Amino acid sequence: MARDLGTIYAPSRMILAIPSDAKNLPAPLAAKRADAATAAYLCVGMTCSAPVTDFAELRRKLAARVTNDLH
Repeated sequence: MARDLGTIYAPSRMILAIPSDAKNLPAPLAAKRADAATAAYLCVGMTCSAPVTDFAELRRKLAARVTNDLH
């Protein structure tokens, strides 16, 4: 998922791919652990979305976000 998201132009975006078995994460990241499915969170500043597990939905949300940032 992270590799595919990297193809969407968004120079101010950061993607963190964190394995489900990662240990000693900072509290904000540890609180966002995925269940069985890969999950993504769209964060702006200190506010993050609910987990997004559908890749097509995530692409739409990112594309909309990039479009809004350009206008």
